[in-house]
Amino acid sequence: MIAQEDGSQNVIRMTESGFFMQSSTCKNQDCIHQGSVTRENWSQRLLGTHIICLPNRVDVTLLVTSADPDIPDV
Repeated sequence: MIAQEDGSQNVIRMTESGFFMQSSTCKNQDCIHQGSVTRENWSQRLLGTHIICLPNRVDVTLLVTSADPDIPDV
């Protein structure tokens, strides 16, 4: 959980292959509706490897390395 001094909170859940925003105190909930970021889907997502919560100023990024020859560096 990311808890900020102003009371804003974001809960990020990790999975075997990525993560998703489970809950947020922001009003619009766009960060939750962005869905999961995984090793399999990041290149097809509008925001790529990121889930962003603008009202709470939170940006979470899946780090992808070139250890896998089929995945480009990000």
